[in-house]
Amino acid sequence: MGRCPQGRGDRSVRGGPAKLVEGFFGIFFLTHQALQKNLSEKLFTL
Repeated sequence: MGRCPQGRGDRSVRGGPAKLVEGFFGIFFLTHQALQKNLSEKLFTL
């Protein structure tokens, strides 16, 4: 589980906590964007 299939160069070499935090922030950012989009759409439909 050390190497990631995407092969993002040198960044994929880093393992452990750094990768976990990076993935967490990526998911958080995506969900935050989706929530904002959903909220704006709901406001516009009102």
